[in-house]
Amino acid sequence: MNYNLLLLFFFLIMILLALVVYRFLLFRAVKEVVRIFREKDALSAHFAKTRQELGLVPRNLFERLFTFRDYRENAFNMLLKLEIIRQTRGDKYFLSEKQLSSASIMEKLGDMQ
Repeated sequence: MNYNLLLLFFFLIMILLALVVYRFLLFRAVKEVVRIFREKDALSAHFAKTRQELGLVPRNLFERLFTFRDYRENAFNMLLKLEIIRQTRGDKYFLSEKQLSSASIMEKLGDMQ
C-alpha cells in the first residue's frame, strides 16, 4: 500500500512538472512572437505582414517529426484568439499594441485555460 501511494504521488508530481514546463515554454514563445511582430514593424493594419514574411509558417509533418517542438505556432494561435494579433484581408497579420497593453498577458492566458 505504501508503494502505491508513493507511485501515485510521483505521477502527480510529474504531471504538475509537465504543466509548469509547458506553460513556461508557451510564455517564452509568446514573447518571441511579440518580438517578431515588433521587429518586422507589423504594428498596424497598414503594415500587416503574412505569416511567411514574419517567419511563422507552420511546419510540415516531416519537419515536426525530426525537430524539437516549436511553441511559436501555439503562441501565435493563442494571441490570434485573444485578438492581440489581428488578421486583415489577404491573410495578413499585425500586432495590436493596444490589446497587448490593455491587460496582462498572464491574466488573459489564465482565462483561456
